[in-house]
Amino acid sequence: MNARGPLVIVYATLPEAAPLLATLAARALGARPYPAFVARLSGTARRLVVAVTGMGLAAADAGIERILVHETPGEIVNAGIAGALHPTHDVGAVLRIGAVAECDDDRIAAGSFVTLDPASVAWLAPPGGGVRLVSRATPVFDTALRDRLARDADLVDMEGARIAAGCARAGVPCALLKTISDRADTRAALHANLAHGARRLADHLVAGLRYASRPLAVAPGAMR
Repeated sequence: MNARGPLVIVYATLPEAAPLLATLAARALGARPYPAFVARLSGTARRLVVAVTGMGLAAADAGIERILVHETPGEIVNAGIAGALHPTHDVGAVLRIGAVAECDDDRIAAGSFVTLDPASVAWLAPPGGGVRLVSRATPVFDTALRDRLARDADLVDMEGARIAAGCARAGVPCALLKTISDRADTRAALHANLAHGARRLADHLVAGLRYASRPLAVAPGAMR
C-alpha cells in the first residue's frame, strides 16, 4: 500500500461518475489506458483521481490492475449503481457494502463472501453493516433469478467483487459504495434512475470528503 498515494474513486461508466466530476471540477488525465480525471482537495497535499473501468467483471478486473499500476493509490472507493434484491432497500438509497462475492450463474458458493474491513477508508460513512453485494458477468432483469440471489445477498452489480479482489491482492484499502438504481427486474428502471442515483452517490462522497478535509474545494492550478 502507498499511504501517500491518491484517493482513487472507481466507477464502471462515465454517466455514473459525471455528477462527481462536475462537483469537483475535475480535469482529464492523459497517458492512461482508461478514462481518468484529477482534482485536489484544498488544505491537503493529496490528489483525488476518478477512474472509469468499463462495465462487467472482465473490464473491472483489467481496469483495477491498470489503476493500481498507474495511480499507486493510497485507498480506493468503488462507487456505482446496483440492483436491489430485497424490497426493503429503496431505489436511490446509498449503501456501503459489508461483504462481497462473485457468482458465475444464479448460485453463490457457500463461504464465498469476503468481508470488507469496516475501518478501511474511515472517512466514508456509513461503516458498512451487513449489506451483501454479489457481482455477476451480466445484469439481473429477471425476478425469479433475483429471488434466488436474494437468499444470500442484498444487492447485485457487475464490478464490485473484482475491484475488491484486486485491492486485496495489492494490499490497498478499499470500500464499496453503491446506490440502488432498480429492483433487478427491468433495464428501463435502471436507465430511468441512473442519473438520480449518480447524483446521490456524488453527494454522499462529497459530504465525506468535506468532513475529512475541512473544507473540500478544488485548488485552482493544482491539476496535472
